[in-house]
Amino acid sequence: MIKLIATFLILITSILFLLNKIYKNFLFNRFKKASFFVSSITVLLIFLVLSFLFINKSNLGTYTPPIFDGEKVIPGKVTIEK
Repeated sequence: MIKLIATFLILITSILFLLNKIYKNFLFNRFKKASFFVSSITVLLIFLVLSFLFINKSNLGTYTPPIFDGEKVIPGKVTIEK
């Protein structure tokens, strides 16, 4: 969990650094164009990060945990319903 939080913080700081560099670029003469561009890039990057975090295609089955019946341990398994 700590690695996830550290990775997320590093990602946020790198995004903010990148946006700061884009914002200070001399290609944007007007404030409205620059603020629109920075806000659209921010929304895009946040959407991409959230999509990578919450979309998990490997979760296709149901996990059955291992069972100990007193003598044997029956291993757990993943059943995929079709």
